[in-house]
Amino acid sequence: MKIFLIKILPILLGLVGFLILIRNRKKYTKYSLKWTLWLSALIFCSIYFVYTAIAYGMDTYYKMDYSSFDLNNNGNMELSEWTDEAKIAMEKVTGDTARTFAPIIGLIFSTVVSIIVLISGIVWSNLLKKTAGKTTHNNA
Repeated sequence: MKIFLIKILPILLGLVGFLILIRNRKKYTKYSLKWTLWLSALIFCSIYFVYTAIAYGMDTYYKMDYSSFDLNNNGNMELSEWTDEAKIAMEKVTGDTARTFAPIIGLIFSTVVSIIVLISGIVWSNLLKKTAGKTTHNNA
């Protein structure tokens, strides 16, 4: 249950959010405020999903690599099984806390990027409205 909550749940949340947003993509007109919010949320879910999925994949790969040095498959590394490669594999499994904190770091990184996209979209849509108003006013 702990592995599900820490590793798989963030991946599923990002994927489900992405799929829901893709399903509702035709409801919004381009460059409107709702479209900008939709795009920002889509980017948030996409980045969060990719970031957490890569971290989970790396963690699984390193654990499988480390367990390959367990020659008698008893789940414990005995003294006779220790090699330089096994020590390097163990350091990869235990020495990287970034994979552990990937859901939190991914949340922060995704939020920052999506806020930048949101602000840029709002500025862009306001510029489009101003230029559309000027061209309509000049033609009249």
